[in-house]
Amino acid sequence: MALTDTFTAIPDQFLEMLGVTQQIILTGATALVSSAKSLTPAAGGVPFADRMPDPVKVADGIFAFSEKVLASQRDFSCKLLEAYQPAKSYSAGKVSGAKVA
Repeated sequence: MALTDTFTAIPDQFLEMLGVTQQIILTGATALVSSAKSLTPAAGGVPFADRMPDPVKVADGIFAFSEKVLASQRDFSCKLLEAYQPAKSYSAGKVSGAKVA
């Protein structure tokens, strides 16, 4: 297997495994909630539930922030790698003659 094939296969396998794991967790969570419904009283509900933030909106906000951080890191990484591009032009022959103190 070529090195480039490895770099594409590993992330694909990881994402596939992640999807399977997520499905297992979602199935378990659904079963747990279904079971818990039969154990909780019909009246009452969660105290202060009307004051709690919408969990989906909270998650969306967290992921939006994470996406901005990731985009910033990607931009920084690309600029840093571009800054080192001139170093590629030095051949091993030019460097081998240098003396190290």
